[in-house]
Amino acid sequence: MDYNFDLDEYMKMTYSTLELKKPLFYNWSIGVRFELGGNDLIDFNKRMEQIYYRTQTLFHKLNKDNHEIFLVSFLDSWDDEPITKNEPVLLNSLKRYVSSEGLISKISKIRVPFRYPDLDDDFDTQTYRYCLKCKVEDIDSSNFLEALANQYVGKVPYVIGDTYIINTTNNTIFHLYDDRGIDVISNTREAIKALYQECNEWILNYDKKRIDGIFQTN
Repeated sequence: MDYNFDLDEYMKMTYSTLELKKPLFYNWSIGVRFELGGNDLIDFNKRMEQIYYRTQTLFHKLNKDNHEIFLVSFLDSWDDEPITKNEPVLLNSLKRYVSSEGLISKISKIRVPFRYPDLDDDFDTQTYRYCLKCKVEDIDSSNFLEALANQYVGKVPYVIGDTYIINTTNNTIFHLYDDRGIDVISNTREAIKALYQECNEWILNYDKKRIDGIFQTN
């Protein structure tokens, strides 16, 4: 089975013009950008507690145990950081949070174009996409989400990679883009309107006017 092929087919049907890359919120018309840590929290431990709480609250409001998901991670590679060095780190860290060795062995890997090219790029950067198809209940989601946040602040345990959780049951995409915030998008307003309403106070002020416009129009 090739989960990357399944992922491409799903994306063509549901998000035909979207590329999985930062900033997800600005790359799609229906979404919400939530603030996690905030710049006003100087105490590191309190800030991390808030990041964990908000991340897990948002995730569990959106994703139920029986929902089908794609777990997608991108790794960039170049001469002094070869994929042979970083891939074992990714797979070994995932083993902590995926319910069985059998699921880990089913992770699909392909090489994809570098997602952030610019005029100064020497084209030596290689990007690999790792994809697992499973249910939410197959992942130790609370600890996994903490590990995703930890990678941006140098805290252990952590999971490397730019990771997207794509829920094919309710057609939503959840992306913790760094320790500052989370993007949630969907192909319909209805799928994430409750999240917008229930966690409205966490919406990033910079984007609030735009986000309100998405959900308050008829």
